[in-house]
Amino acid sequence: VRDRVFLALLGLNIVFVTAGYAQLETLPVFAKNQAHVSERAIGVVFLVNSLVIVLAQLPLTRLVEGRRRMGMLALMTAIWAVAWLLVFGAGLWLSAAAAAAVIVLAGGIFAVGECLQGPTQQALIAELAPDHLRGRYMALSTSSWSIGWIAGPALGAFVLQQEPLALWPAAAALCLAAGAGGLRLERRLPETARRTPADLVAAVPPEPDSETVIEPASAKVPG
Repeated sequence: VRDRVFLALLGLNIVFVTAGYAQLETLPVFAKNQAHVSERAIGVVFLVNSLVIVLAQLPLTRLVEGRRRMGMLALMTAIWAVAWLLVFGAGLWLSAAAAAAVIVLAGGIFAVGECLQGPTQQALIAELAPDHLRGRYMALSTSSWSIGWIAGPALGAFVLQQEPLALWPAAAALCLAAGAGGLRLERRLPETARRTPADLVAAVPPEPDSETVIEPASAKVPG
């Protein structure tokens, strides 16, 4: 594939997953070891995250109809940055129940950003793909998710070992940088692909990692 716009989107998606979704894997370890949050409270974080996705997905899908795709992705990354900075603040200034409450809030806020991703980026990949290369485009898109899910937890675990509190500002900064990159990429998109269609609710392509995002809710936290 020599489509530079598509390849740039894949690069952005790797950052989205690495600095966004994949850090849900490191969150339980940080919450328990740094903020002294109980395992039960950590489970509540992911329960709230999942509930917000279920309740907000349809309304937010309607909200993004007809809007600029890159603008929605930039908003997503800004929301994720806020969530990660809340986690940072919880670890820096709070502990136990107070930290748990803030991290639960962060999990809910992060979920709002998740709801914006599918209707914008996944649909855009499908729209950019030529008919004869659609299978290859979608396969490469799925691979970008896999790369992010491999790199994100590995990098997150490394940073947690070195300086736990540094992870969340770094992840927030990467999210914002990726959002800014998306805005710069917008002018290179075909005019017809810059906005979401008006009938998104009828068919939104599923996210490749929809099950993986919820998986940490049942994950055991190392003692």
